[in-house]
Amino acid sequence: MKKQTVLRAIAFLVAMIALGQFCPHSWAEPPSVVQTLSLKPIQPGVEIDTPTEEEIANCTISAEKIGDYVGWVVKDGRGYVLRRFLDTNRDNRVDTRCYFRNGLEVYRDIDSDGDGKIDQFRWFTTAGGKWGVDTNQDGIIDRWQRISAEEVADEAVRALTEKNSVRLRALLLSPNELKLLGLTGPLAQEVTNTLQQVEAQFQQSAAKAAALGKVKWVQFSGHYPGLLPASPDGPSQDLLVYENAIAFAEVERGTIQVLLGTLVQVGSAWRLVTAPQLLDEQSAVLAQNNVFFKPPSVEPVQALDTQQVSEKMQQLLDELEKLEAAAQQAQTLEQQAALNAKRAEIIEALEAEASRPEDKAMWIRQLADFLTAFVQAGNYPDGAKRLAVLYARVVKNPLDKDLPAYVRFRQLTAEYALALQQPGVKYDEVQKQWLASLEQFLKDYPAAPDAAEALLQIGIGREYTDDIDAAKAAYQEIIQRFPKEPEAAKARGALRRLTSEGQPFELKGSDLQGGTVDVAAYRGKILIVHFWTSSCEPCKTDMAIMKDLVTRYGGKLAIVGVNLDTRKEDLQAYLVEARLPWPQIHEPGGLESRPAIEYGIVTVPTTLLIDAQGRVVKRQVTGSELESEIRRLLQ
Repeated sequence: MKKQTVLRAIAFLVAMIALGQFCPHSWAEPPSVVQTLSLKPIQPGVEIDTPTEEEIANCTISAEKIGDYVGWVVKDGRGYVLRRFLDTNRDNRVDTRCYFRNGLEVYRDIDSDGDGKIDQFRWFTTAGGKWGVDTNQDGIIDRWQRISAEEVADEAVRALTEKNSVRLRALLLSPNELKLLGLTGPLAQEVTNTLQQVEAQFQQSAAKAAALGKVKWVQFSGHYPGLLPASPDGPSQDLLVYENAIAFAEVERGTIQVLLGTLVQVGSAWRLVTAPQLLDEQSAVLAQNNVFFKPPSVEPVQALDTQQVSEKMQQLLDELEKLEAAAQQAQTLEQQAALNAKRAEIIEALEAEASRPEDKAMWIRQLADFLTAFVQAGNYPDGAKRLAVLYARVVKNPLDKDLPAYVRFRQLTAEYALALQQPGVKYDEVQKQWLASLEQFLKDYPAAPDAAEALLQIGIGREYTDDIDAAKAAYQEIIQRFPKEPEAAKARGALRRLTSEGQPFELKGSDLQGGTVDVAAYRGKILIVHFWTSSCEPCKTDMAIMKDLVTRYGGKLAIVGVNLDTRKEDLQAYLVEARLPWPQIHEPGGLESRPAIEYGIVTVPTTLLIDAQGRVVKRQVTGSELESEIRRLLQ
């Protein structure tokens, strides 16, 4: 190493030793090989090289520069790396702990936000390619940033045999991810209904798996994944799906099969849509119909002769299934509300019947999600009162540390939605109360998993009230506290938009024909960039004004539309009717699409005015203001 690099590495190591930042305890002198090898991966089951007492004598530890980083490196007698402990953000604290096997890195524990707590876990090379995120830094993975179908199978078998609903939840398709798939119509309803039944089905299968003893995942079997093409009556984008996937596992008596059912790829991760369940060893057919593809004919599978759920719980689950079917057929809001009230009662009864605290907490979460969803949909307004009662109960007797915050956030969300549904609603007053509730939530539960979403809603609300400095502060806090969460990407985009005036504007994206629209091509002209959806009436009013302006100002003015419809077909149908004479960017995801996230678009219409030099003149301009602004720029 060069002299300055060596000096910097020594300074880093001395600072770590002095501050005790390298490991959970301080060292009065440079750490020994034994001390470094005493640190183990946070996630269990990672196979790493650990030398014997005799081999430790030949191991070494030294300060090294690895790329742009410095840190401790432990090697064995062959010169193979055993451990690396790195400072990747140059704050003189170890934030990345790397573990090796046979000279190859297989795992990392990562402190991504520099707060001294591990919040990410990554597997490499021969250990796989998983990337887990621990939102509340309790050592338990809350979601998977990257995970293969094979690794989902392994995790699902572990969740099933451990009766670990938290582990299962990290594998499931989330509501936000479901939106990103762009599903509509019966298929969207089918996936939603299937996901709602997962936790109940999981409890039944987990009870059966309890009698199997120690289980080890062996193999994933899914044949070829199928591609569900984008179509007018299907998803807005191509989807890669496994149907009727199976995991093989070993138990004391031999090999068993676990039906994983349906998996769908979302970005770099595969997600479960159905609950894992045990298959009879002698069965040659599958126990579950397809979700995305037309189901083949199947025969019922014999249940394993293992521990069963209680008779009462089975009766409740059967009753819940009947009520769900009835609710889908209900014709009036009153009928739907009555059926939803009965469904809530059944979920409460299932919670009461559960024996373990973690199972009770699972049912409470499901009840909170259920009530919030149907209050927002407008077909169970009394669900907000029920959420208030539920919150009061879990605060008095929390079954886990995050449960009160989980219920409280959904209670506030439901109450806000209900207030907006009232006749003669005063939006400013409702918005003021919503923001006050969110701020109190963050004071009560600053580290809750929903804290990032609460901050995002505060930022959006502050923009609505034109308190831009407060909005910026909320977005900045998201970025600082939750840099790896999806809300952080939206917050970065919102800050970019709110500080864009006077700055060069850059944006390009795909059009409906598969080409690329780049705003840089319109330099030399005044440019209007219009974010909109086909269901937004104010957007259509503004577009009528823009049509007239293009006609009158000709070659001096250009417009680029950025459509945020979830379904491409909705955009295509509207363009046939409206015949807009300017290009349209459209990418999958709607308000969660890449163009929307890049500029943190939280409402439509959002219209930016760009001068001939490509700089933002106004980050939000109304249709009625456009002509006066254009005239001013042309002077």
